[in-house]
Amino acid sequence: MDKSPPELVERFEELATLVPGAVRKQMFGYPCCVVGGHMFASLFEDSLVLRLAEASRSELMETHEAVRQFEPRAGRPMTGFVRVPGPLAHDDAIEAWVLAAYEQAAALPPKAPKR
Repeated sequence: MDKSPPELVERFEELATLVPGAVRKQMFGYPCCVVGGHMFASLFEDSLVLRLAEASRSELMETHEAVRQFEPRAGRPMTGFVRVPGPLAHDDAIEAWVLAAYEQAAALPPKAPKR
């Protein structure tokens, strides 16, 4: 598994500050942000991963050809998540998508705490 480039990790930390209530964790060995027990943003290899509503996913994928459905393993897509290439994560417009990802996850019923 490849580590995320340092500049992408730094950008992720900047994006995470947009959502003060986000809990920072690790998923698949990468940093992620969680609300109510639901991941809404993460890094994976050289990409940013976002949880978005179907309409938002479609819009982002239509607007940017390089955005794809997130598959942590080939042939195993994670429903509701897209993979945003690292260079696009540095675009200021991605900030609105991070906030949309937060809102999508925050609208889900909170998960029960693990014992």
